[in-house]
Order: sequence, then structure tokens, then C-alpha cells
Amino acid sequence: MSEQLFSDIALSATAKYGESARGDCFLSRRDGDGSTVVAVLSDGLGSGIKANVLATLTAKIALDMFCSGEDLLTAARLIYTSLPTCSERRISYATFSVVRSHGNGDVTIIEFDNPPALVIRNHELLDLEEESFTVPRPRAAAATITRRVLHSRPGDRIVFFSDGVSQAGMGSDAHPLGWQDVFPYVRGLLDHNPEISSVDLSRAVLRRAERLDGMKARDDISCAVLHVRHPRKTILVSGPPFHPQGDGYLASLLKSFDGKKAVCGGTTAQIIAREWGENVHMDLSAHTGSLPPMSRLDGVDLVSEGILTISALKDALEQGDDHSKPLDPPVDRLQNLLLNSDSIHIVGGTRINEAHQDPNMPVELEIRRNALRSLGEILKTRYLKEVELEFI
Repeated sequence: MSEQLFSDIALSATAKYGESARGDCFLSRRDGDGSTVVAVLSDGLGSGIKANVLATLTAKIALDMFCSGEDLLTAARLIYTSLPTCSERRISYATFSVVRSHGNGDVTIIEFDNPPALVIRNHELLDLEEESFTVPRPRAAAATITRRVLHSRPGDRIVFFSDGVSQAGMGSDAHPLGWQDVFPYVRGLLDHNPEISSVDLSRAVLRRAERLDGMKARDDISCAVLHVRHPRKTILVSGPPFHPQGDGYLASLLKSFDGKKAVCGGTTAQIIAREWGENVHMDLSAHTGSLPPMSRLDGVDLVSEGILTISALKDALEQGDDHSKPLDPPVDRLQNLLLNSDSIHIVGGTRINEAHQDPNMPVELEIRRNALRSLGEILKTRYLKEVELEFI
């Protein structure tokens, strides 16, 4: 896997209170080798389904154009001139922010009518030189598109959000003009936890904005965070190798891995413990919910049951930030471990577990293998993680 700088990116968002659909749209994509990521946040005019459709259209066009190698400014101008306008207000139906981050550290930020992104280095706000471009448009007011560029360093963060964040609490005694001091709040979070992940930081900003709105969001609220860093690595192993002779390889692979380590499956944990000369100890300290309790094994960060935990995790990741009920502790801990990682190596054993195998199904459809493939695909496509999948 690439050792270039890695851009960890995450979104936390909620719809305006009473609306079933968000009027903001966030799309992101990583290129084939994982070295470049493009992220687009668009805010449709108003709220609800109509705003969602227009924001989604804007974000999709922007993402496709920027990922195809189109010059950022040229693409931004074309997007603006393609957008419909409100006949009464003569303004575009959608705003957008685009962040493109390369593995070599080059970052470009293009913005149209969204609140300015916060670019943070060493817990301080960078004052980047900004270029402004006026784009004329027939039958509508001219648009001002801005561009900022920087050569990022490990630890840099870019926090960008819709005006549901900057206008949170508007009209209150504490924030008559809205939440205009987002950066001091973010800096406080970084001071408290310098290694906070993108998902946790974006979620904290979202929750703060919701509280300022009295837990009834007055507008769609979206916050995205991009964190440039050296990749954080995790290995997840589940299932015994097809041949017992592979037990030693699996144990050695896990032992030598430089990063966080998770083992899902009782049999797998016993194999690792035997090969390492260790013992597996059941941990009942956080046993709640329907899944079997976690265990402890020296040298491993997380030991849990196998297929049920992985399947529950896959469902949780598909739901994103919207959980109707708390997760079982093993699923919650495994989710946090993976989402706080950048480069994830998933190793699946292919020895058939008769308890999980329908004899009428071909080997290729064995449940564990499919679950691991699905998990890897979700982590790669939805959460933009680097994922390496290996079956032994």
C-alpha cells in the first residue's frame, strides 16, 4: 500500500428538523491508487427533496469533472454556468465547496457561496492567500468563485461545512448572528485530543450546531473534515486458514504487523494464542447486548466473536451516522477501530465452518468470505479507506 500522505475524510450531517431528506449533498472519491481524494459539499437552496436533488446534481457534476482531471477553476466555472437559477431571487440553486488533496501534499480548495473552509495547522488557523474570480452569467447575478492552495503537512486539517453550521443558534442571546466562532471550538477539541479522527471531529461540530439550535436543526447541517496524515494501519483477521499448516503464517503475519490488530472469531483467536504461546481470556466487563462477550489476548487490540460481529458492523457502516439504537460493545469498538484507521488489511481464513455453511451453496458463497468482501467494499467506497483483502 502507498506510503504517501493519506487524506482521512469523513462527514457528519443531519436534515432540517421535520424534513425527511437533507438539502445538502456530500460526495467524495479516491483515485485508483488511493493517492488523491476529491470531496464536494453542495448546499441546495431551501430544504427537503427539491434542495436535495439540486445539491446532488451539483455535487455529482463537480465530482465527475474534478476526478477526470479537469482544471478545478474551469470546472467550477462550468458548473456555475450550468446551474439553474431562481427566477425571483436571481441566485443559483446550489452552493459548493470542493477540496482536492494529492498524496504529494498539494491541496486545492474551490468555493462558491459556502462558508469558508477552516484550514488548520498546529492547532492554528492558516491565513491562505485567496484568489477570487467573477463569472458572469446571462439573466442572473455574476458569481464569485474563490480558490486557495497549499502544500499540506502531516497533521493539517480542513474543516468545511454548510451554512447550517455557521447559522446555528442565530437569533439567540449568545449567537445573534449565528455560530461565527467555529474555529475556537474546533481548536479546543484538538487541544483536548490532538489525534482526534475526522469522523469524531465532524460529529462533534454537528452535535454542537444541533445543540445551538435547541436539538431541532433550523437548516440542513453538514460538516466534513479532511485530515492529512501518515496512514494509520489496522489488520483484521477472521477465520482459520484453509490448511492447518497456514496457522503459523497467520500468527506471524499478525505478530509482525505495524499497527492496530483485531481478531474476530473464537477459533481464530485460539489459533493465534496457541502459536504465540499465550492465552485467551474472556472479558465480561462490557458485556451488554446480544453478541458474545469480547476477550483479551496480549498483543491484540480487539478480540471478538466472528461472523455475527462482522455482519452487525457491516449493517452499522451502511447506516452511517444515523443509529436508531446503541451498538453492541464489540461492534462499537470494532467500528471505532476501523474508522480511525486509514489503511486496513483484512485477512479471511477459508476453512469452512460447518455452522455457517449451507451445503447447497458453492464454496465461493461461503458466508464469512462474502461478509469480509462486503465489509471491505463499504470501507473502501463509502469511507474512502485503503483496503487490502487477502484470503488464506
